[in-house]
Amino acid sequence: MVFWCCLALLSAPFFYVEAAKEGMTPLRWGIKALLLGPLLWPLFQAERQLHRRRQRLNATVMKP
Repeated sequence: MVFWCCLALLSAPFFYVEAAKEGMTPLRWGIKALLLGPLLWPLFQAERQLHRRRQRLNATVMKP
């Protein structure tokens, strides 16, 4: 249990920084990481991919 708490505390800053780099909401991902720890990684990867696709789609639609 102690190991899991330490792992969650260490993963929260990681997810916060990664979300900030991608332009996602970092506070939301930091809180999720505190609760789920490294189990959040697959969800984060999927959300990051969707976020990139949305950005790419918006960039192509917005061009005149």
